[in-house]
Formats: sequence, C-alpha cells, structure tokens
Amino acid sequence: MKTVTVSKFPALTIKNGTVDLVFSEEQLTTCTAQALKNGWFNGLTIVDSEGKRYIVERAEFVRKKGTRLFKSLFAPKLIEVRLIFKEGSPFPVPLEDLKRYLTKALDSNSGFWESAGIDIRELKQRIQQSSSVDEIMALVTPILTAAPAR
Repeated sequence: MKTVTVSKFPALTIKNGTVDLVFSEEQLTTCTAQALKNGWFNGLTIVDSEGKRYIVERAEFVRKKGTRLFKSLFAPKLIEVRLIFKEGSPFPVPLEDLKRYLTKALDSNSGFWESAGIDIRELKQRIQQSSSVDEIMALVTPILTAAPAR
C-alpha cells in the first residue's frame, strides 16, 4: 500500500453536514478514541489547498497522545490515527464539484450553520460565484475559524 499524505494545508474536511478547516497533518490525524470507534473518518472527504481531493477509506490507531480534548478530569483523551485513503487518492477536484460538496453540506445541516449566525443563502451564493479553490478557501477560512457567535 502506497503512503499518501495531504499535500497542502489548510485543507477542508467534509462529511455529511460537517465542514471543517484543518491547518496541519497533526490536527487532521488527532481525535478521540470514540471518534475512531464511531467511524468518523470513514468516507471523510478532504480537499487540500491545491484542489486535490482525498477520500478516507478508514483510520487506524497509531498511539495515545497523552493529552485531553479539554482541561477536565473527565475529558476524553486524544489519540493519533493513520488515515488510509481510497485507491487512487488524491483525485483532482473540479471547482464545480467542490462547490457542490460544500453547498450539499450546508443544506444537510442548515440549522447548525444558521444557529452560528451564518446566512446560508448568501454563503452558498458566494461559493457559487467563486472562480478558484483559493477563492473558496479565502471565503470559508474566516467562517470556520471565527470565534463563536455572541
């Protein structure tokens, strides 16, 4: 099996109604044991800053990280995983496909996005007007890294 790593960060991760932005391989491969057990990574789509799409087939446990998700006695401990990508990854992602992935994710979890104070109609319109992966990354980065709405 050929080892594949995500080429360029930041990268978008997309699954169902969840869209996230990761800035490093370490951030991408750190999770809780429960996330691994529940299959969070299975079928996860990753789109890097160069417009390459990676589809995760599954993830495997590598090691305990020795830290917790947040500071609390009862907080879950973090682990490191190795991502196993579908054969052929990475795939080029046409701009129209990336737009479709994002708008589908927004539509499938619209209540979450609206509760964060995001105008979904406007965001989807701006995504559709984007003419490059760079434009989409510049559009979603402040939204996905902003402090919680007041």
